[in-house]
Amino acid sequence: MEPNISTLERAFHLAGTGLFSTVTEIKLRLVREGYRPELVEGPELIKQLTLAMAVARAARVRPSKRKRSDA
Repeated sequence: MEPNISTLERAFHLAGTGLFSTVTEIKLRLVREGYRPELVEGPELIKQLTLAMAVARAARVRPSKRKRSDA
């Protein structure tokens, strides 16, 4: 547990990694890291975390769009 990072900040950081599919998975990780998962509650917060996870997962699977040089 990082002393200067709140539970909610850590939850959003984890959501942004693209490694989690559910808020429950994030809460389990928070417990293992010593955070208080009971602070991650409420419909709006759950929606925001769910969206952050979806965006991060999409970014992880999207191939890079590099242009090949014809030179």
